[in-house]
Amino acid sequence: MPAHRHLVLMGSMGSGKTTVGRLAAAQLDRPFFDSDDDLASMFGATASEIEDRHGIEQLHEVEADLLHRRLCASEPSVIAAAASTIEVPRCRRLLRSRAQVAWLYVEPDVVARRIAASSWRPLVHDRSEEELAAELLASMRSRAPALAEVASRIVDATALDADATVAAVLADRRRAGAC
Repeated sequence: MPAHRHLVLMGSMGSGKTTVGRLAAAQLDRPFFDSDDDLASMFGATASEIEDRHGIEQLHEVEADLLHRRLCASEPSVIAAAASTIEVPRCRRLLRSRAQVAWLYVEPDVVARRIAASSWRPLVHDRSEEELAAELLASMRSRAPALAEVASRIVDATALDADATVAAVLADRRRAGAC
């Protein structure tokens, strides 16, 4: 793994990408970029607000554009990417060539508990935890083939704290001498 590549964290919303990304960026001494923060700074809106105003397809298009822009930057960084970006062929091409991708897997029922009260997240409106868990599971299954194309590591973070998740994400990079 060349050291100049970006480290991209993917996973469903609520999987810990932001927390883990900030910690990993600090350890690697790299800038950290988060899709949700980029949405807020560039559009003055949360993912949920963009979804409400323009629809889920437009939200996903914007998220893909943001990831594309970050991956084209020459300075290596740590990026917490929206899970939907894995479905976009141009994003997958860039992920394969310009990044090491770590997928943070968290059991759908655990993610549903984490995000149920997060009004700023898309897909959460008026859904029970059980409905969220079922939707998250379906989404994970549909994205699995695309994930298999790009992920260099899948970390089951269901029962891990943030520090243990960071250690698991960075383990391969350290063995390969990429850090």
